[in-house]
Amino acid sequence: MMHFPDQRLQRHDGSAINAGYIVHIDDDDFDARVYHVQQPQGFLGRTEKQRSVNVIESDLSRQTGNDGMIADIKSKQMNGVQDVNILEKEELSVFDKDRFIQECIEAIPEGQLAIRDIVLRALAEPRALMASLGEPVQAGIQTLYRSKELTILNFAWAPYMSLMPHNHQMNALIGIYAGREDNIFWRRKGGQIEAAGAKSLGIGDIATLGEDVIHSVLNPTGKMTCALHVYGGDFFEPDEPRSEWDPETLDEQRWDVERVKRLFKEAEERFNAVNERLTRP
Repeated sequence: MMHFPDQRLQRHDGSAINAGYIVHIDDDDFDARVYHVQQPQGFLGRTEKQRSVNVIESDLSRQTGNDGMIADIKSKQMNGVQDVNILEKEELSVFDKDRFIQECIEAIPEGQLAIRDIVLRALAEPRALMASLGEPVQAGIQTLYRSKELTILNFAWAPYMSLMPHNHQMNALIGIYAGREDNIFWRRKGGQIEAAGAKSLGIGDIATLGEDVIHSVLNPTGKMTCALHVYGGDFFEPDEPRSEWDPETLDEQRWDVERVKRLFKEAEERFNAVNERLTRP
């Protein structure tokens, strides 16, 4: 089945037809049906790959049906047909970063779960996210939006990179759109912490973390893992000091965001060095 967005339909003289509908062409019998379709809403739009196709337009008499069909074109079987030149498309999603950010800002009064729904919608189209944000050329943290109430970050984890246990002192949403992220969750026990659970996140998955959650992160794959992180506050300057824990001794210490940035760089350099040695003739 081929899909033809209505705004691309045109007669040979260039005039448009069937505004507000999508035409579906059946390759086997070359019949066509016209379906009503609403325009896309929000931060996910549509674009198309295209090539020219010739069909013929019939009288579009109104019909009803549960599938929303309003007209049939049976071009080889009806009188009074007219040549129509249309473009065959492969529809592709387009992620509007600015619109996504604005929807997250507007959802702040409704709380974390409302923002979670917005992030889940974005994760449903991982290729669109990657096309908009760009293939990562290096591991690191890219700030998409930052305020006292909300921070949106684009994370690129180096292959096989791990990050020590840490907290955020604010709620957090972690959504994966490329690769995989393994989380270990920790709880306080005396002056240290102990493992309390784990969750592996794949493409389209999201973790919803409360303000007091402690977790450590591992990218278990040999490629970059990419994730949208949305925090309910200023990630870089939280109201309460953040902590990290030594990955070997599990002793608590003050969180150092600049050191974490260096860890991303060092993890990428280690992987590239090993990969270069392995691939050297």
